Parts: sequence; structure tokens; C-alpha cells
Amino acid sequence: MGLGWVAVLVGWVTTKTLADLGFLRSRWTCAVLALLLRKCEGVLASRETVRRLLHRGHLVYRRPGPIPPPNDDERRVRPVQLRALLEGLLNDETVVWQDEVEVHTNPKDRPDVDAQGAPGESPDAGHQAQRYLAGSIHWRTGQVFSPRRRPSRVAIAK
Repeated sequence: MGLGWVAVLVGWVTTKTLADLGFLRSRWTCAVLALLLRKCEGVLASRETVRRLLHRGHLVYRRPGPIPPPNDDERRVRPVQLRALLEGLLNDETVVWQDEVEVHTNPKDRPDVDAQGAPGESPDAGHQAQRYLAGSIHWRTGQVFSPRRRPSRVAIAK
């Protein structure tokens, strides 16, 4: 693949957002770029080919680094900005805060006292159920919304 495709990829990554191209993602990936090449240009390319093309365009694909926490000035300004946003809402507009957490059901492996020679046992982490908790809070009323589990369908044999 030539430099023309390098320019196309670099152009997408540097001038567009994924939302501009119809994706509900926040980060570019080589797989998404390969999909876009196929969808928009009719060109089949693997993720690895896209990665090499990005490299030729002086871009790198790597994991993001940690973002430093906000400094004291930012911590003071953000609540003021949020309050101004909330107070400026019309009566038919609303704001909902939401969050999600993973609940670990696996016990942590810790040193344990066993008889000499006895095998230490620990539940197999690969077979433990994972649980997630998600919810939203309406800012005006304080009402908590949480997703409801759909009842499972049961087939009854006659």
C-alpha cells in the first residue's frame, strides 16, 4: 500500500473524531481504521497493515498513559462550572449522573496456614461469576435509576 493510504489514515486520525464517522467510541484503533478503509474506500487491510501505515505517517498506536489528577485550581473551578450548567437548564431539560462498578466476587489469594505438604486450594478465577452494578441519579429529585434485569424465558415442555 502506498503513501496515498498513509495520507488518508493520517487525515482521519488528525482531523476527524470517531463520532464524525458514526462510531460510538472515544479512541482510534487499528481495527476501526481497517474497517473504515474497507467501508469508505473498498480497500482490504489488516490491523497490522494499518499500524505500519500509521508508523509511516509518523503516528504510533499504543496504550494510553495515565492522566494526572486535576490540580487544586481545577478542583475549585469544576464545581462552579457544573453548578452554572445546572442552574442554566430549562425546566424540560435534565442532567443525569451515571456510574458503573465491577463487583469482585473472587476472594483474594492470601497466605494461609495449612498442614505441611497439604496443597493450598483457591477457587478457580476463570469460573467465578462477575457482577456489575450500574445506576444513575437524577440531579433535581435524587431519584436513583438502575437497569432492571429482564426475566429469563422458561420453555415449558408439554
